[in-house]
Amino acid sequence: METKIKKALLYNPSIGIDVKNITVTSLLGGKESSIYKVTNQNDKCVVVKIPKTDWQKREIHVFRDYLSKLDISTPRFLGEYNNEVLIIEFLEDCKTLNKLSLSELKLLREWIINKHSKSCKLFTNESRSLLKHAEWMVNHPIKQILSNKSIESDVKGKLLELQPNLLKALDKIDLPMVLDHSDLEIQNLLFDTKKEDVCVLDWANAIKSPGFYDIAQFRKLARQYVSNDADSLVSELMKEVGLADNNDLLETFALIKEINLLSYYLKERGVEKDNKSEIDYARNIITEYEEQN
Repeated sequence: METKIKKALLYNPSIGIDVKNITVTSLLGGKESSIYKVTNQNDKCVVVKIPKTDWQKREIHVFRDYLSKLDISTPRFLGEYNNEVLIIEFLEDCKTLNKLSLSELKLLREWIINKHSKSCKLFTNESRSLLKHAEWMVNHPIKQILSNKSIESDVKGKLLELQPNLLKALDKIDLPMVLDHSDLEIQNLLFDTKKEDVCVLDWANAIKSPGFYDIAQFRKLARQYVSNDADSLVSELMKEVGLADNNDLLETFALIKEINLLSYYLKERGVEKDNKSEIDYARNIITEYEEQN
């Protein structure tokens, strides 16, 4: 692994790290990527991320082709190697949190607004249709859930009833496309020590969409940590990004997101104690959507 890291640094000499004098330290990361802190003799640090799957390699593309062109708060893209190694900025004064306060959620809301405004300019001349993504957004995860014996038959029945309507919703979308992070979980949010900014990590799941995935995830976090203020936070966010009249689509994307998460948890992890709350939340979203629509 260290050989690959050295090759990546040699391929990007502008980063300014002498590979003859580096210290490589493994960092805590997901099972899909190996993540390292690389330090030289002058204490200059970078993060080197080596994806283990083709899907995770998408993050290299997102950083190189999109985030490097956007002035939004993410680790700065420094370079890549052979579409196999990502090199990004190491952030000294940032940390993840176990829970979010109202002020931190407001920081995240401002981050989403800024990202929405700036990233829409990247896709002004591209197709707005999402139906071409229907297989992995809707059809495949529903198929995975239907084949799982631990999910109740009534939940499966509701998913089958909802599936045609979800596909119709994707087909009718005619909204500006933005870069949707699609995974704004709390562990992907870095706050500086003064809590004056939020920086977002892990872009492997980013897609072009109207931005509803991030708003749906923001609503989920707001309901979890500041339930009394959640509705007003989301309402203000929707208004700021020009989607105030699209609550139905927000509900649809919230459902699609939970269907994907439910499929992931059932397939990759099984029904375990550490993800039972996520599975129950997904079931509730499916039930609520079916009742309201």
